[in-house]
Amino acid sequence: MTCNLINNPKFSRIPSLIYSFSFNVSSGVQMVLEPKNLIFYRVVDAQYTYISVEFKDQNGNDITLLDPDISLNLLMRSINSNKT
Repeated sequence: MTCNLINNPKFSRIPSLIYSFSFNVSSGVQMVLEPKNLIFYRVVDAQYTYISVEFKDQNGNDITLLDPDISLNLLMRSINSNKT
């Protein structure tokens, strides 16, 4: 899964990668993913008018999803929120 707000080339050959997963259900069955650890990435400094999230295969090619009902939760926090 990629996001246009992220540019992180250190950990992946796809710099906008925010999450990687494997399909663990057969075609046509609902997939529910709940990451065990939250991962926060630095957002590229810019002004944004939209957030784009895309699903890609292991080669970075777009995956076509046939189900129009997809629910995603993106959690964002201030860069200073982890300081006490």
